[in-house]
Amino acid sequence: MSSASGGNPFLLTELERTLREEGVPFTAAGAERVVATTPPKLARATRARLARLGPAAGALARATAVLGDKAALDLACELAQIEPAEGARAAGTLVDAGLLEPGRLLSFRHPLLRSAVAASVTPFEGNTWQRRAAGLLGARGASPERIAVHLLATSPGLDPADVQTLRTAAARAAERGAPAAAAAMLRRLLEERLEPRERGGCLSSWDATSTWRGR
Repeated sequence: MSSASGGNPFLLTELERTLREEGVPFTAAGAERVVATTPPKLARATRARLARLGPAAGALARATAVLGDKAALDLACELAQIEPAEGARAAGTLVDAGLLEPGRLLSFRHPLLRSAVAASVTPFEGNTWQRRAAGLLGARGASPERIAVHLLATSPGLDPADVQTLRTAAARAAERGAPAAAAAMLRRLLEERLEPRERGGCLSSWDATSTWRGR
């Protein structure tokens, strides 16, 4: 838990309380739930803090939560749809408020803070932001694997280029011996309206992954 909270006493206390309330075991088996859990009190406090910091800081924080840690400021500004100069000021505000680490790249001080900010994004907003992030990364020549991280978080209705990106990323994941990642991408592809031949190819590839448990 200390790694998720960064050793912060308030974060650690709230995380422990929430885990106990949700019945998460304090064992290795429950480790994945630790990072994924956002204490309600922390979520409320973070939303209130962002509201006080202003629209630009709130937008930049949400963009950073969508992009993940070590996000480039110019990319986060573009995703948040704010001007670079305004984004730079907002980044300084977020650092001063204890939400972001100081530095050239944008990173949250604790994983729990990132989860709390991400929780403030509604599902509809999240879908829009994830698609926008995928488009921005594609325009910058990012790898299919990096773009696929965002496409996986979108709802059905991808354009043909995004479908191809997911297909390529799934194939590369399988080639490098990451069947779980490949299966997740193929599962997402099967949510799309594919031509029969394309769907058949996805099903065959999914069936070949050793982590498929849907049978």
